[in-house]
Amino acid sequence: MNDVVYLLDNNVLSRLTREQRRADLLRTQCFITADVLHEARGFADEVRDIPVRPVTKAVLARLVRVMHSIAPKDTSLVDLYANKGSADPVLIAIALDIMETEQDTLMPRRIILVTGDKAVSSTCQRLGVTSLGFDDFVQML
Repeated sequence: MNDVVYLLDNNVLSRLTREQRRADLLRTQCFITADVLHEARGFADEVRDIPVRPVTKAVLARLVRVMHSIAPKDTSLVDLYANKGSADPVLIAIALDIMETEQDTLMPRRIILVTGDKAVSSTCQRLGVTSLGFDDFVQML
């Protein structure tokens, strides 16, 4: 069993080469969200084997926590008027959900959110979610 799982942001997935998107690591240790799958529709054949993590009631509860961590005038993570980053808070909420669910298991796996977005990384740090940048992730492929 792998002790680390990766949740991929679309800004990472879209920068990977076709060969990198077909790497075993993506199918065995990575997850994407339905939003990321939708955003990746241009190369859907290459990502169809990456497991999709659903948005559940527990994820929505954690989404409230993510949104509360953002200052009211801060639009770096999400700006609904500009249609920017609307999937990012859900991505972080799913990472929190995996993290907190794994805490209750005998052999908890670490969750790492892989992103190239500074606002996502900053919010992850504030909420105790480990994040990893594109360059560091690519070195593992």
